Amino acid sequence: MSTKKDTIITLKTGGGKSALWMTTPLIDPKERCIVICPFVILLEEQVAKCMQLRLWAHNFTKDKNVPLSIQILFVQVESTSSKAFQIFMASPEGFSFEIFFVDEHHDFLVCHPDRKEPWLRLAAQFSKWPKQINLLSATSPPSNTTTCLKAFLIHPNDLVIYCTCTDHLEIGLHVLHVLPNHFKSSLQSLVCQLQLKMSGSDHMLIFFSSNKDADNFGTAIQCAVFHSDLPTMGENTKAQNLMRWESGETKVMVCTTAFAQGVDRSSVCFVVISEVEYGLMVVNQMLGRSGRDGREAHTFYLTQKTSLSSFESGRDYYCIKGLDDVLFTNDYHRYTSIKYMDGRGFAYRCNDRPDTVKCDVCSPTSEMQGIALQALKDAPLQPSLLLSFQESSLYDSNTLFRKASGETSQIKRVLNATEAAHAPLGPQCIIDLPGKVRPTPLSFSQPIASRAFRALPPPSSLPAPVPSSSTRSMRVTAGLHSRLDCTSLLDRYMRKLRDCCPVHFGIDYQVHKKDACPVGSGPPNPMYYNFKKSFTFQRFTYCFKCALPQNYNHNKEEPSCHSQVLYQKGVPSCPFAGFIFEAVLHIWKSGKASHLAGTLGQPTGWVSYEEFVSWVNEEEKDQGRYINLLEIFIAFCKRLEESDPNFFR
Repeated sequence: MSTKKDTIITLKTGGGKSALWMTTPLIDPKERCIVICPFVILLEEQVAKCMQLRLWAHNFTKDKNVPLSIQILFVQVESTSSKAFQIFMASPEGFSFEIFFVDEHHDFLVCHPDRKEPWLRLAAQFSKWPKQINLLSATSPPSNTTTCLKAFLIHPNDLVIYCTCTDHLEIGLHVLHVLPNHFKSSLQSLVCQLQLKMSGSDHMLIFFSSNKDADNFGTAIQCAVFHSDLPTMGENTKAQNLMRWESGETKVMVCTTAFAQGVDRSSVCFVVISEVEYGLMVVNQMLGRSGRDGREAHTFYLTQKTSLSSFESGRDYYCIKGLDDVLFTNDYHRYTSIKYMDGRGFAYRCNDRPDTVKCDVCSPTSEMQGIALQALKDAPLQPSLLLSFQESSLYDSNTLFRKASGETSQIKRVLNATEAAHAPLGPQCIIDLPGKVRPTPLSFSQPIASRAFRALPPPSSLPAPVPSSSTRSMRVTAGLHSRLDCTSLLDRYMRKLRDCCPVHFGIDYQVHKKDACPVGSGPPNPMYYNFKKSFTFQRFTYCFKCALPQNYNHNKEEPSCHSQVLYQKGVPSCPFAGFIFEAVLHIWKSGKASHLAGTLGQPTGWVSYEEFVSWVNEEEKDQGRYINLLEIFIAFCKRLEESDPNFFR
């Protein structure tokens, strides 16, 4: 801090940034500094810390009357645009503050829309004042630095840049992919299992992207809740919920991004993130709430997607692409995160250092990963399904019959006669008739010719058993899950097979670019055109160019790799066009289809090509299956992956 130049400083979370403005007045008691912070809770905590250290600090946002003895003045971003702050800075007292610290300066690019204009005014004002500006953050990707400097009119040659690796060795990241219909129950199951691992002063944070989701989950598990919409006075305030959590009344707190920035609690051992998709910057802030005491900690990110559908651009300030790579690629989580947040020069893998808590990629069989996977496996069905199942089981036919009252002897004789009349006749069949008359046993060696004694067909008066609503619901849910599982597989397979040659893939298991292959780049076989023309799809069910499923009525069955495909003039066509059709055709021609027949419900295979074409056009949706064209393609890819687990990586 001896430099007089403007600085941009990146330090990992844990109190390093706050030490900069705290030590400034200790080094030189005459130095006075202003700390700008965008977040209310962080601002209040920093003021309290300075007061505990007996430093003269003041919160300008709460009190516009600044005492003369103040060494550190804290101001929220919105307050810098106020007339009171402008008057203060123009006064001799305000002019005596020579150093500006802009904490969490990354918020300038990724802030809430309501805070964007105050940030722009602040940058314009500070760039005109002859003060030293220090931009501080724990999440400042190198790709965002140039834009921040331009806003404050800071030239790179007049700047001191100090960056460290912001990774936390003590935190292990676990990415858990959950089916949509199991998401809520899986989240609850995971939280319950993690609570069993907590002891002593351990605490847990669960992050949601919306206040409503946080409230609903907090009510469900009866824990503390913290978000921006909570009142500051009365009942269920932020302070009351925070006190419940800190005192140990409840060791779990549900929160939003309002609690992700700068809140320093040393006892957080578990962080659970429920599909927060604001980018890698925000996610790193959330996971950084754990492990503050240096002990082993773990963060669990739950998602029901297969991709964030993000693409590289020059304005990815949130680092969405970085989060997408961390969550949905097979690369090492820690290496990928550091590469985006700090630069490739700082990046390393969990196994590169012995003191690192392993992520789920580096240690897929670790104890915590096993606990998480078991929690997802043990997650119950949706409560509504369980309820309907329990209710229906209480009211089966026997129970309802027993509930009926007033069964007289006459009714009993009628029921016995009805059952006897509808009983099927067969060899050595004895019929109990009402009354005292009991016929002798009849034995038939040949069918009886007389119509009077011919066996009756199944009676129409007695309806066939109808599955209960819960049984049907569970069957439909299981089918949905099966199709979504196949969607995940298709997304993974097609990402690898994009622009590849379908001919050699179906014949020789080879994966190489189509353009570099004389066979793949040539005109398709005439047989292919007839094969493809045999398929007709209902609108919005399957892509008519590549046969991949689409989001029909928002059913989430479309692979994310296909989500950007548009059917408009002037828009590039489907990048997977024709691949599956042509690959399946060559799987048939090479004879490999017959080896897969047994796994597809065709134990005897297909007698002819025409029978095969008819079969691949069929769809058993009630059984949780896609069109058979996709089913045989998935089965073929699974067989390849069984022989080589890295085939599609």
